[in-house]
Amino acid sequence: MGTNTIGNQNWKLTLIRDYTVSQQNEIEYAMFGYGRTASELEDETRESAHLPTGLIHLLERSKLTSEALESGFTTEISTSTQDGRDWHCFTRTALAVKTLPGIPFQPTRAFYVIEDGEQFFEMIDLSCISQETTLPLKIWLRVIEIEADALAFAIDSNFYSCDGGHQTTLDAWIDFGSNQPNINDSSNKIPLPLPGPPDEPYKFR
Repeated sequence: MGTNTIGNQNWKLTLIRDYTVSQQNEIEYAMFGYGRTASELEDETRESAHLPTGLIHLLERSKLTSEALESGFTTEISTSTQDGRDWHCFTRTALAVKTLPGIPFQPTRAFYVIEDGEQFFEMIDLSCISQETTLPLKIWLRVIEIEADALAFAIDSNFYSCDGGHQTTLDAWIDFGSNQPNINDSSNKIPLPLPGPPDEPYKFR
């Protein structure tokens, strides 16, 4: 996985299903490891997280929810207008600066909302070049099947295995109504953020 030329501002994020944290068979509760590169995915300080509603919405529209729950997926991001039906435009609605102790620069975070709905995601400006944010007013996203090199990496790195094995229970496959977790209760869910435009092109590994 890699970006196109930096002038076009196209980049990718790989998301790999993490069975070691959650075996929930609902996309709203599944956990994903995420990173632009293999080294980011291997970073033990980065915890797996839930998907933001914006990515869940794109998976549903692209009919890739089952594939994402099984193995993961790739998100392609662009700052230039994309006309394909699988591309969707998000508009920046808010900017905020998060103060992090011990860090010389304070990263800017932005919320983006899809133009034809309420689904959103958070993006972090990773650029350290200037004080002005590089996060654009509009951004285009699409989700595709997890790319072959990322899938091979995940298999080689045992991302899909659980220590000691895992036996599912019947309620993982059958809806028992009130015993199911409340999907609307997001108090303990912190969705993963998306990376902003990179300072230079990169490859998955």
